[in-house]
This record gives sequence, C-alpha cells and structure tokens, in this order.
Amino acid sequence: MATLTKCSLLAATLTMVTVALGCGGHQAAGNSGGVTFGSASLRIVVLNPTAGAVNVSVDGAMVSSNLPYLGNTGYVPIKADGAGHLDIETSNPVAVQPVNTTLNLTANSRNTFLLDGWAHFEQSSCQLRDDNVPAPNSAAKLRIFDASLAVIRDIYLLPAGSTPSGTPLVALSAFNNATSYQALAPGKYEVFVTKTGTTQVLFDSGPITLAAGQNRTLVLFSDCQPNSCDFNLLTSIMLADLN
Repeated sequence: MATLTKCSLLAATLTMVTVALGCGGHQAAGNSGGVTFGSASLRIVVLNPTAGAVNVSVDGAMVSSNLPYLGNTGYVPIKADGAGHLDIETSNPVAVQPVNTTLNLTANSRNTFLLDGWAHFEQSSCQLRDDNVPAPNSAAKLRIFDASLAVIRDIYLLPAGSTPSGTPLVALSAFNNATSYQALAPGKYEVFVTKTGTTQVLFDSGPITLAAGQNRTLVLFSDCQPNSCDFNLLTSIMLADLN
C-alpha cells in the first residue's frame, strides 16, 4: 500500500505543508540586497473553478496572465532557501482569496503549487515536491494526487483493462493526499477510485500510457463548475514531471 502525505487547507491566512517527494530541477541564482539565493522551479496549477482566470507572479515578476481553470504555468524559476515569493490574483477575490506568500523551497528542486478546492469555504492549496529523476532500468514513475472533495474512498492502480480487486494502492484516501511515486514498467495502466471497502467504481481514468523515463502526476479532483459542485463527480488531469 502506498505511503500518503497530506497537505493543509487554507485558513484566513495562507498556510501550507510541503510534500517532499522528489529532487532535482532548474538551477539559477538570484540576488537581493547583496545576498545571493539559489533557485528552484515552481509550477502553478489552477484547480478551483470559482477562482476564474488568475494572474500569477513569482518573485515580483508576472509569469502568467489570465491563466484559466485547469491551466498551469509550466516550470518557472523561483528563489530558493525561503526567499521565493508567490502571488496569485484571482478573478473572484470574494469567493477565492488571492495568494500572497513566501515559499521555502530547496535549491535545485522542482515543485508544484495547486490552487484547489471549490469556492471560499472549500478553498485550499497544496505544495508538492516533484521528482525529475528517471526511474532505474528504463522504468516510469507515477504519483497520484487526490484533490477531490468526495467522501473518503479507495484508489487502485492496475494494468489497463483490469477491474478493481485485491488490496488498493490507497485505502481511505482523503482530500489533498498524495501517494509516493510508483516505479512501473513502461506500458498502459488504469486508475480506479472506488467506494471505500468495495469495488464499486466511482471513477475510471481509462488507459494511461507510460513510456520509459517518464515521471507523471495524475491529479484527481471533483468536476465542479464556478457556482455549483457535485463533489462525487470526479475527473482528472495528468501533469508531466519529466519527459
């Protein structure tokens, strides 16, 4: 069964827990007041439909304007060692608070910041440490991040064409949980979300093709609209962490 790490919800002020699941990334340098900082890489993903299109600034520089729901910035450089600053200006600041926070990132690491949840009472964020080191022996890696707002559930990772059975990869998965990266032989796989303790399928990813040397993160989330949400209607997006 996979190891899980949980991120924290947003409160009145932004709080977050770093999920350390990988290493490596962009290398650069920054200078502020005569102090030189290392550099990390950060990718911002918008998963809260109520936020509307957002403007994203990193270390005071705009990196993406009008980034839509389900959009992401790709990896951009950011100061490391506690000096990095992230601003996300939402189109609907009453429903989804803007983000204005300092991030403590490890130099040369790759990271993903997800603005997720739904509307103001389910608004949250999560910061993940990404793995851009290839798996040995020409394998691939897959991580599953559960950002769905549904009731607690089980997650299966199986060869494509299978049906859920046996022990799930994750039992009792909850909001903003991430698995460790799973090393897999290249091929086709399928992710199922089931009602906890049963094989009743709530979500089926369909075939996922993984090639040698690829690292991927599959993000599960509730398929919400800006003004309404059925928390139990699930969908997914795939993020390319390497190759």
